[in-house]
Amino acid sequence: MSGPILTIGELTDLWSIKTLDFLHKIVFTMRVLSLLFVGMTVSFLCTSLLQRFFLTMNRIKPFKISFVWASAALMMFVTHFN
Repeated sequence: MSGPILTIGELTDLWSIKTLDFLHKIVFTMRVLSLLFVGMTVSFLCTSLLQRFFLTMNRIKPFKISFVWASAALMMFVTHFN
């Protein structure tokens, strides 16, 4: 009866590798969510400021920037330089 018998050290190494992998996934998810939140907030502020600026100018009609496109463009910019 010879089978793969793991020692205590090997078991703790295996557990720590799986735990670290899980923690890395959590940290990555939190970073993505925080970048998404920051990107959406900044894009919302930029679009509202641009709309307010163009509303004050009577000669130019206000244009609407899609919130989704603005946040997607900002996220691509942030992740490109990250």
